[in-house]
Amino acid sequence: MFSKIGILGLGLIGGSLARALKKYNYPATLYGYNRNQEALSQALDSGAIDIAVHDWKELNDCDLIVLCCPVNINIQLFEAIQPFLKDNVVISDVGSTKNDIYSALSTYDFKGYFIGGHPMAGSEQSGFDATKAELFENAYYVLTPQPSTPTQYIEQMAQLATSIHAIPTILDPKRHDFIVAAISHVPHILASSLVNMVESLDSAEKEMYTLAAGGFKDFTRIASSSPEMWQQICVANQDAITQILDYYMKQLTNIREQVMAQNSTYIYDFFDQSKRFRNTFQNKARGSIDKSLALFVDINDETGVIADIATRLSKKEISIKNIGINNNREDFGGVLEILFYDESSLNEAIHVIENANYKIIES
Repeated sequence: MFSKIGILGLGLIGGSLARALKKYNYPATLYGYNRNQEALSQALDSGAIDIAVHDWKELNDCDLIVLCCPVNINIQLFEAIQPFLKDNVVISDVGSTKNDIYSALSTYDFKGYFIGGHPMAGSEQSGFDATKAELFENAYYVLTPQPSTPTQYIEQMAQLATSIHAIPTILDPKRHDFIVAAISHVPHILASSLVNMVESLDSAEKEMYTLAAGGFKDFTRIASSSPEMWQQICVANQDAITQILDYYMKQLTNIREQVMAQNSTYIYDFFDQSKRFRNTFQNKARGSIDKSLALFVDINDETGVIADIATRLSKKEISIKNIGINNNREDFGGVLEILFYDESSLNEAIHVIENANYKIIES
């Protein structure tokens, strides 16, 4: 295990990481740094960190440093702290792209090891005030070590992820960026483009806007994400994103041509293939788009909680289509996902669950 850990950036992810390590008794001294001194004081006073860092020299005994700021800031932080780090120190981060930071760090004569990290957890809130120790429970924590990284350090990082009740997953850095481009980055671009399309094509009477309050609103929910964050992600992961977009545009061209040709067989197979594959997702972590009849409940990973909620719903004769743990928590904070057959069941369930003092994240 790491005995001294520096967490640079005490916002939602960094602050929650510190809280989680403390809550689950990870045996390390935690050093914390934040540009906002008020947040730094909050972290220290709350016990989330043991030592507030004001001078980079204070990090020279740390055997793990976790960079928890935007990628461009993380690179600046690495440049600043590098002269004060001991040999064989492990550096990690929490960003959703890896190629850019690996490229930047490769230009330094760094005597330690960089193991990229991407905890797939998040919230609509930000800052230290929004932090919670349970943020990572049952969420995937992707690690992206290079082939030359000693196994012992990879195992220590995986052990750290497990200790905060996350699920460690190992991926090659380039493969990671390609995967998140396909399942997260490009879908965000598509959702935003669809919203922009409706605004552009709508009439003065705004019929599209009025009718979009149903399924279209659910489908494009992720278009409400931070423009600044997605600007940075698109620039950082441009190669993978453009590759996925090129493939997608070819698919759109193909279906457009077949619709023009009224090729019923092709059109049917197009929808049938997507339906069959999408249906296999039912027992997995669901994606970030189709959730119109889903309820997300923020619960602690404690024995009996799921049974308690299921029992309360059963007593009210509310039918559940599916229930399970959601392992991708980037776009919403809930860990328990409940899927219903109809909207009336969903609405009744909201009433039951809220009366039981559980927090509903989104429905």
